[in-house]
Amino acid sequence: MMGWVGLDVGQLVRDNRELVARMLRWSWLPLAFVVWLWRVRHPAGDLGLRMKGLELLISGRPEEAEGYFRKALAQSTSGERVRALVCLGDALADQGRYAESKTCLEEALKLGDPTGSGQDSMADLLLSMRSDPERAMAMAEEAMRLSTQKAGPDRYFGGDVSNDLKRARYWARSAGALMLMHRKSEAQQAVDRAVNLAAAARAAASQTRPATPVLRRLVLGKRIARGRVLQMSVTHFQVGRALLAAGDNARAAEYFRITQATDTRGKYRKLAERELDAMEKGLPARQWAGVEAGRELPWVNI
Repeated sequence: MMGWVGLDVGQLVRDNRELVARMLRWSWLPLAFVVWLWRVRHPAGDLGLRMKGLELLISGRPEEAEGYFRKALAQSTSGERVRALVCLGDALADQGRYAESKTCLEEALKLGDPTGSGQDSMADLLLSMRSDPERAMAMAEEAMRLSTQKAGPDRYFGGDVSNDLKRARYWARSAGALMLMHRKSEAQQAVDRAVNLAAAARAAASQTRPATPVLRRLVLGKRIARGRVLQMSVTHFQVGRALLAAGDNARAAEYFRITQATDTRGKYRKLAERELDAMEKGLPARQWAGVEAGRELPWVNI
């Protein structure tokens, strides 16, 4: 500390003018990076509204999410309209407002959804409505094809874990559609495939991590961990529902408990707890759009 006593700062600057000028020239970079990172994580406009809505939807608060999605839809450009429509359709479906949800999803599919998300949502909606199981199965298949054909590294898991989870959800949805068509033998085969894929993905996920570049980790922040949890939660819940429909209550309860322990956000944990409570009370197994106290419980979408 004593070495700094009597330091002539002015003389230091005069003796090192070039160094000081260089430091001042680049001193704005850290601040600019922080501002850029904040803006990326907290986007404005319709994307920011959709992100807020999705946080609420995943937390099991679809009524609040609906408001953000409607605002996002009003602000969205033609290229982003599909995303806002699908999000709004999901929020409406989670409230049991199936007719309104279907209108949104039909419009999104008419515009074209290359991600498979809209097709996933339509498959879930049709299963909830116990309507047109053939189309539900076709939509689920198209969703799986579109969502698994993307090239590039997995954002949330290492290896092929995300695709296996998507395939597991496809077979769980297919089991629901086949049950509605009274094709029980085929439905059981679909359930078995869903169970095997989910179990393999769960085992692989515990041993792998995505090879995510440092900049992407900075941009995504906690979204990577949250995305892992969400994919696991929704997959195990849907497989549990498929097992329940097939009459395998013991394994269904196992998958609901996995969902309950995995979901830290709320939506799927609450749905799993509701199913477990009904099973403990000995209530009849509910179908894909099962009823509890007169209120339909939606089939779910990620």
